[in-house]
Amino acid sequence: MARPAGNKNADANAEVPQIQGDTKVDSTQEENKQLKREINDLKAMFQQLMSTVQSQNEAKVVTPIIEEEDEYSTIDIQPNQLIKVTSLFYGGMVLRGSNNKRIPFEKFGVTLPVSYEDLNYICSNHRKLAEEGCFYIHDKNVIKALYLEDNYKNIVNKQTIESIITLSDQQITDIITNLTPALRFTVEDIVIQGIISNDRRYGDRNKIDLISRLCDKNLSKIAQERIDNN
Repeated sequence: MARPAGNKNADANAEVPQIQGDTKVDSTQEENKQLKREINDLKAMFQQLMSTVQSQNEAKVVTPIIEEEDEYSTIDIQPNQLIKVTSLFYGGMVLRGSNNKRIPFEKFGVTLPVSYEDLNYICSNHRKLAEEGCFYIHDKNVIKALYLEDNYKNIVNKQTIESIITLSDQQITDIITNLTPALRFTVEDIVIQGIISNDRRYGDRNKIDLISRLCDKNLSKIAQERIDNN
């Protein structure tokens, strides 16, 4: 009768490991689920971080373009606004404005009021004359709007050309060295005419020789030839 009792206890003890095994499996599964949740959270945080960095980089690329556009958008010039324009060409010159309008400059130094619309057409029709400084625009905003700022670094006004003979040797050298070819021709003609007319300002032989060397021409000789031919 003792054996059945022993078998009953053995069966009870055999069930204990099975219960413990199920508990360990459930615990591992819960840990795996928790680990997956943490991994998913990290992925979401990383994606959000990458999206923020990409947006910042795109903003940095766009900023310079906006600034460049704003620089010219601030220039407000009406088509009918009148701009003073002076001829720096030694001789007669006719420019073409809107609708092929003739705008004549009879001689060097003549100043005319020209509408911005006409001046825009003039600079398109006679771009080389504009870039060489055959006419002088008396408005910095207009010069900028017509994309002539770089050209005007080597362009001087009427007063500078007329008074160049009165400047120091160094000033004369600096100006003529940097002049556009068209304005250098104008300086030559002004000096030659000054010699022909016996203007006392052009009596300084040393300055005449300096300007001649800078222009690579004998201006005194040319002036004398014109006197003889007349």
